[in-house]
Amino acid sequence: LPEDVDVAMVPVRADLDGLTLAELQLPRRFGVSVLAVARGEEKLPARGDTVLREGDAVVVLGDPRALALLRRADIDWDTTQEG
Repeated sequence: LPEDVDVAMVPVRADLDGLTLAELQLPRRFGVSVLAVARGEEKLPARGDTVLREGDAVVVLGDPRALALLRRADIDWDTTQEG
């Protein structure tokens, strides 16, 4: 991978349990590409209707700065906001 691109596994917190990948809007909000969802030993496809569970990890590709922001614990995950 180029220096300006990394792959990371971002843990799904309890407050995100039950949300879909589409609801999180990770590509729009953070400029990352979602590659898969890791659930135990299983890898789920990165589809908008994939429901996240606490303990999952979202596998993402993106700029290291975007990945660092995505990992932050204090992100406002209010999915009702537009823009």
